Formats: sequence, C-alpha cells, structure tokens
Amino acid sequence: MSYEGYVVYYCKNGHRVGSRDFYDYLDEYSNCPDCGEKITYENHVDQTNGCFCNELPEGEKCEAHEKELRIIKYDSFDCKKCSGYKNITLTTEFKNSDCLQCNKENRETCPHCFGTGIIRIEKSFSISHCLDCRGTGKRFVPVFDVSELVK
Repeated sequence: MSYEGYVVYYCKNGHRVGSRDFYDYLDEYSNCPDCGEKITYENHVDQTNGCFCNELPEGEKCEAHEKELRIIKYDSFDCKKCSGYKNITLTTEFKNSDCLQCNKENRETCPHCFGTGIIRIEKSFSISHCLDCRGTGKRFVPVFDVSELVK
C-alpha cells in the first residue's frame, strides 16, 4: 500500500516555512527564511484515499486538506528583496507585433498568437515599489497557532 500526500512545515515561532511532497528531501526548508529558527512543527496532509469531504457533516474537512490554523499575530521583518530602499523600478512594456510563426490558413491553431495574428514582445516592465514589501521596507509574516501540530 502506498502513501500520497504532502507536509507543511512551520518554524518554532509559528511561521509557515513551506510545503513538500511527503517523499521529497527537506534540506531546502531546514530553517525559516524569515526568522532563521529551525523547523519544529509539521502538518501532514494525507491524500492517499482522495477527498471525501462531501460525506462529512457540513463545515468539516477530511484529512486530504491542510489544517486551517488560526493567525495569532504578524511579525515584522526588514524586506530582503529591496534591502530597505523601499522603491525599486524595473522598466517593461509590451509591444504588439505580427506573428511570423503561422500562416493565415492555419492561424486558429497557432500556439504563438492563438489565432490573433499578433504576438506580444516584452521590452521592459515598470513598477513603482517592491512587490514583497509594497514600498514600506517591511514584510509582515503571519504567525500561526501551531499548538495542535506534530512536533
């Protein structure tokens, strides 16, 4: 008999570190990327027999889903992406161009222009602030109540 499922990892401070297939090696998530603490809690999600929520009373979930943990607070960390500069600017625009990959007879099946005869060419992209911290220089990471999880 085989097991199908995944594991969700939380650090000692209750930050959700990530999830992996049950059989994948854990090395990538040995420490929390936010606070640096070791992984302490695991939420095992058993998907071996599939989902049978429709057979349960309304509002209950089967073991094929991640436990819904309550957020008890948010921890604030300096943004690692923009290094506290708060604003970063990348420049990108899209330009339409004629599709040279298809001929007009078979245009509707062209995987490049999807039948429009026009493709987009990415030139540059423009944002006014860091996508991780939204320009504040701080990231707010939820802290979950992990008291009911396996240590």
